[in-house]
Amino acid sequence: MVIFIGLPVVLVLTASAAFWMMDKTNGTVVSSGVTRRYILYVPKSYDRSKATPLVISIHPAATWPAVEVAFSRWSELAERDGFIVVYPAGSGVLFGGFGPGPVVWPGEPEDVKFVYDLIDKLQREYNIDPNRIYANGMSNYGDMAIVLSCQLPDRIAAVGSVAGACPQSEVLCPNSKPVPIVMFHGTADKLAPYQGGKSPIAPFSLCECSGVGGTPGATK
Repeated sequence: MVIFIGLPVVLVLTASAAFWMMDKTNGTVVSSGVTRRYILYVPKSYDRSKATPLVISIHPAATWPAVEVAFSRWSELAERDGFIVVYPAGSGVLFGGFGPGPVVWPGEPEDVKFVYDLIDKLQREYNIDPNRIYANGMSNYGDMAIVLSCQLPDRIAAVGSVAGACPQSEVLCPNSKPVPIVMFHGTADKLAPYQGGKSPIAPFSLCECSGVGGTPGATK
């Protein structure tokens, strides 16, 4: 009996260790006085003479960029279609935060500034098309993608959110110009309820997504 109870724990720990070993980044940028990390993928077809789109793909809470690379497969699309993709790293993995501390909800000014500075750096190093910079994320950082559309509307052309709750727009999106968004959210999601309300992992009520994302495009 002990073996059957312990086996899943061993598998989880083994998987966690494997992902931890994969947590390799290949770029850094100093933002708000802190060194922040990221994984950058540039397709073999990149031509500096041509303006190239940029996709910013943000990992879920309690994970890291290598996980996002593995399950999003954005790098494969980047290679096929000829765009650059960057996977910014959160910090405080055990706390699930994206910012420099134990943050459990996106939208911290330091995080928005980090993405802003990251875009600046990549535009200095590569010929990034300023009109084709996109952001996406999953779970907590599907929310972060929405926050970026609200707070950086002049830099982010469109965003995608998967299984993320809706940030409180009156707080995070003051006087923001409209930015296109695609949302995938399941009505069976217990952690980020589609109809809003209390979540077992959030310290406050979440707003309803039905008026933002329309009919859910996927279920969890």
